[in-house]
Amino acid sequence: MLEEDRKQRVLTGKSRVVETSAIFSNDPAVWARLRKSQPATPGLPERKRELTIESAEALVNFRPEEVAHKIAPRAAAWVCSGDEQNDVLEGRSAYDKAGEPKSLVTIPGYYHHDLYVGEGLQKLLAASRAWFDAHV
Repeated sequence: MLEEDRKQRVLTGKSRVVETSAIFSNDPAVWARLRKSQPATPGLPERKRELTIESAEALVNFRPEEVAHKIAPRAAAWVCSGDEQNDVLEGRSAYDKAGEPKSLVTIPGYYHHDLYVGEGLQKLLAASRAWFDAHV
């Protein structure tokens, strides 16, 4: 799929649009948690979860550790939930390479998308607020 899309991009400048489940986790539990954390808005159609193969390739190839050192002296914060989509070890790797000021916050017991709504979001906002108060 990737090689075919690369050829298509060279020939037409366009990348194929696919369901995100074709690229990322196909675990039904991951998608159930996503739907729970991002419920449909009454009166609006359910959001399509699609992206181009080119975008997916860029996401997969992005290595925050390779650019983290360029952030300083601007303040930086990493927030990790510790699931398969937001691995604490990966966040820690980028954090270790960044200059000061920096902060690493882990919010255990939540999945990546749980930090977008409800109690998970409140914990994320509290941590973010404290960090901004200290560094900005």
